[in-house]
Amino acid sequence: MRLKSVARVKLTPRRGLSIQGQLQHAWLDDGRYPDRKRNDLSATVAATWRKSKDTRVRARLRYLSEDISDNEYLEQSLWTYAELVQRVRDKDSLTLRADLFVWLDDRASTAARSPSPEVRGLLGYVAKF
Repeated sequence: MRLKSVARVKLTPRRGLSIQGQLQHAWLDDGRYPDRKRNDLSATVAATWRKSKDTRVRARLRYLSEDISDNEYLEQSLWTYAELVQRVRDKDSLTLRADLFVWLDDRASTAARSPSPEVRGLLGYVAKF
């Protein structure tokens, strides 16, 4: 059995700027806990700013805790990214993005992970016809 609850909020403090938040809790069966349910939790905050019709900046932060009662069993992580999308022609855009992923749990696989934290970069170009 799995029961999930989600709460969302969206704010638009001014034109071109929006901020969203989400909190999610899951209560689910897990063979490791025959006498109770496992609790998972995640929280996300995202913001999008349209500086102009040609420029968009987006950022997101997500916390995840699978099994909030045991830091050595499943993933606990923090993931964030920032992205800039710039339109260069009517149907073309250039994207620059940086991601940061940090594992917060005490699992053996997390301790062996390299690199930690992990940083990723993306440079993309989209041409539409």
